[in-house]
Amino acid sequence: MPQTIPSSCSACPADRELPRSLSALEASGPVTFVEGNLATVALLGTNLDNALITTNNSVALLSGMGGLAAYQDCSKPFRISQRRITLRIDASAQVDLALCAGQAGANTVLNTLDREGNVSHRIEANDDYDKRVLRSLRRCTKEPAPPQPERHTENLISLSAVRNARDRWVTSDSGRHLNDLCIARGRDRLRTLRHVGRSRAWRVDGNVVTSFIECLCERDMQHMRLVPGNGFVLGDLFRGGTLQQLDRILLSTSPSSRFALDIGQVRDCWATRFRTVSHLELYSDDNRVAAVLAPDPHSDIKHWNEMLACLPPAFRAVP
Repeated sequence: MPQTIPSSCSACPADRELPRSLSALEASGPVTFVEGNLATVALLGTNLDNALITTNNSVALLSGMGGLAAYQDCSKPFRISQRRITLRIDASAQVDLALCAGQAGANTVLNTLDREGNVSHRIEANDDYDKRVLRSLRRCTKEPAPPQPERHTENLISLSAVRNARDRWVTSDSGRHLNDLCIARGRDRLRTLRHVGRSRAWRVDGNVVTSFIECLCERDMQHMRLVPGNGFVLGDLFRGGTLQQLDRILLSTSPSSRFALDIGQVRDCWATRFRTVSHLELYSDDNRVAAVLAPDPHSDIKHWNEMLACLPPAFRAVP
């Protein structure tokens, strides 16, 4: 029986504002830094049964109830779980882990902070067992490094990077392509998409994103929603639900998950095709990857590919 998201700890943007930075966490109450990295989060999450797991990259949000699927790092093939939330990680990514108070009491929320001090991933325990799992983490014996602003690189890409992207495009599976989104927030991938070939990657008119998602929900078409963070991608399968638009926010809700997308911050939309699979990749104003829509591997992939191929192309030039 699927878990349901309790209204008291909902991750819906319309319900309550969750802390999005270290300073906001500290302002809301005591913060305890604990030892570990993304591998710690991925392994610990497999032991959870009734936690609220949320990724928010400021443009897209994905939240689900339960626990994480089997440990999956960038060296493994990508597998989307049919029953649990999937977390694919780059174990080498630099993050800090911190516990804070939640609806269930002190030290019941595990936050993953990037080097800029942003909270992009959180796990909130809701029962005694999951609270004990989170509280089993050892307190960090040394202070974490102070947040560092991200250094923006010029909008240039080397010839070797383009050649490498072209050479391994056809031989790479979904996992290898998703790994590109874990590196530099997908900025390097976005720069190479323009050079890998029109049959492999083509820009789509961003104005159709809303109607495309509406179509998927109205047809009850099962598909993957993937929301990347700093060094990881969180994903689940859409299994039916309701869709509503709150100003610029598209919000898809079901008893066990919530997906929100700020359409106003989506700048570039790319359809990518590799092997027999097509993805729709959405990028934000600062060229970071915001979300990816992909087919359910057990569904009619041919129909999904035809839908993406029919989306109108974008004609606006990109600097």
